Amino acid sequence: MNVFKLGAEYQYSPKLALRAGYNHTDNPIQGRDVTFNMIAPGVVKDHATLGFSYNLSKDSELTMAYMHAFKNSVEASSLFNRFGVPAGNDRIQMYENSLGIAYSMKLK
Repeated sequence: MNVFKLGAEYQYSPKLALRAGYNHTDNPIQGRDVTFNMIAPGVVKDHATLGFSYNLSKDSELTMAYMHAFKNSVEASSLFNRFGVPAGNDRIQMYENSLGIAYSMKLK
């Protein structure tokens, strides 16, 4: 699987760092694997991220990150068709949004 990533960080001020990124990969699930992956349809190929870190003091920091994985789907003939069960096609699809917030503190 090929994965391409690009990220950037901009130090807006001594207290604030801004970040952005983009990720592209080959589809990890091929058509022959659709039936087996219905429970975990990890077919996302592209996602973008935004985030920041803000120094609240010399010993603490607030970090927030957002990620959006763009919708992708894979469809293929169901594995059950091979066993004489007329199951047609299986299709898996996924998109995702994630928001993370973290507070960190340096202990002395």
